[in-house]
Amino acid sequence: MKHKRRSLQKSARAPFPKETLEALEQLGLVLRTIHLEMKRAGYAVIDGKPVKLTDKNEESKKDSGASASRN
Repeated sequence: MKHKRRSLQKSARAPFPKETLEALEQLGLVLRTIHLEMKRAGYAVIDGKPVKLTDKNEESKKDSGASASRN
């Protein structure tokens, strides 16, 4: 019974300080802006690398996305 009580006490606390969560939110906004600008310019991140999209790249990206959703 002691073990359950300890886990309940831990879950009652926030996992990160408020400042950390705010910083992560700001980082997310910056990364989203970068992502949207890259997309508008015709780039995507494929296998961790920025790639200028062409019709061939877009088709392979769609194919890999479709196969990933099937798994």
